[in-house]
Amino acid sequence: MPRRDQSLKLLELPNVSDDELGPLVALQVESRAQTTGQAVAWDCLPHPAQPEDAHRYVMLATMPMNVSETIRRAAEVAGWSNLVLTSGDLLTSNLATNSNHPWQLHVLANRVKLELLMCYRGLPVSSYATAMPTDSAVSAEGVTAATAIIQSMSGRLLAGSPRAWQNAHESSAFFLAGSFASQIAVRLASESAHSEPTFADERTPRAMAVAMSLISDTANRIDFLRPRSADGRTATRKQRLIRIAALSAAAVCVAGIGLWIWQQSLQTELAQLDAQRHQLQQFIDRGKNTVDKWSYVSRWQNETVQAATEIRGIASLLPSRERMIVTRLQLENVVDSENSTLRIDGLAQSAEDVLQMNASILDQSAHYDLRPQGIEPSPAGSSFPSQFRIEAILRDDPEQPKSAAEKESK
Repeated sequence: MPRRDQSLKLLELPNVSDDELGPLVALQVESRAQTTGQAVAWDCLPHPAQPEDAHRYVMLATMPMNVSETIRRAAEVAGWSNLVLTSGDLLTSNLATNSNHPWQLHVLANRVKLELLMCYRGLPVSSYATAMPTDSAVSAEGVTAATAIIQSMSGRLLAGSPRAWQNAHESSAFFLAGSFASQIAVRLASESAHSEPTFADERTPRAMAVAMSLISDTANRIDFLRPRSADGRTATRKQRLIRIAALSAAAVCVAGIGLWIWQQSLQTELAQLDAQRHQLQQFIDRGKNTVDKWSYVSRWQNETVQAATEIRGIASLLPSRERMIVTRLQLENVVDSENSTLRIDGLAQSAEDVLQMNASILDQSAHYDLRPQGIEPSPAGSSFPSQFRIEAILRDDPEQPKSAAEKESK
């Protein structure tokens, strides 16, 4: 697998057992996948720790899932049955597991690039890659520049390692591979640095690393197809979360459908009520004129002065026909008037007869408002010497007074 497709990261975790290490690493991978949004294949190499240590260090190696699937499909097409998906660069440390130096810096120097892999007790800690200083690294200037980069980056990689491991930096060894391994080894030896050139062919370390990974102990081997730290509880938790999400989505859909049905039912009922209101309003509008007419007739019947009753009542107050004759008896403004007026014209034998009738009308002042118009001599040829005219305004019944609103409506 190409180095550019691989990501290495040293994780500092609580000092837990190997059984509990898998879920912690899986949690880190899940967090990274949620951040980047890219599915990854992963495995890790846990560094040994003592019970009294506060932390546990793990080298996490990841690669894009699409790269691993591409490699898997290519292997199936090639007919490979025993596939181990790993990184030759990472497992270069397998070639020097018998070294007594706690710190090991594996260097791959070829014509194109310079790669460094820092290991602690045979397990990788950090890495660095850059281009070779010059196009012709066989020159003394190129070797000197490459040696300076190796020494400088060695110090930086050590400084970035856990503080507890830095105390073990009593001695370190350089393991060189690639086309220019021998030249760089001579340069490092002149500076009293322990270095060992391993192979001259730059392709050999990768091939040997893959071969060694097939037969080495699983403690120093990364396999992206069968990661040792994959925990079944992580997959179970994912499945549980997927089920919960699916049930929640289904519940939301059912609730949404129910709400939509309920809303449609309310809208239908509202439309029916609106149509019913419109129909009833049409009935009301059509019957408004009839109701107004009925109200007017009913009010007229209740408030109209009964002419026959009033005439009969005033006739009972008149003297006998020998003493007085009524020539006109008129009741005006019977309907729709503030006051009804009773007019009486006639002839009398004497003024005393007229005054007596006026007195009788005054006795009923609660009902009549007498307004005499005068007494005059009769025209020539009349058998009654006096003629008179009186008016009486009919008062409202004091026991049933009309309201101001009723008077205003009239």
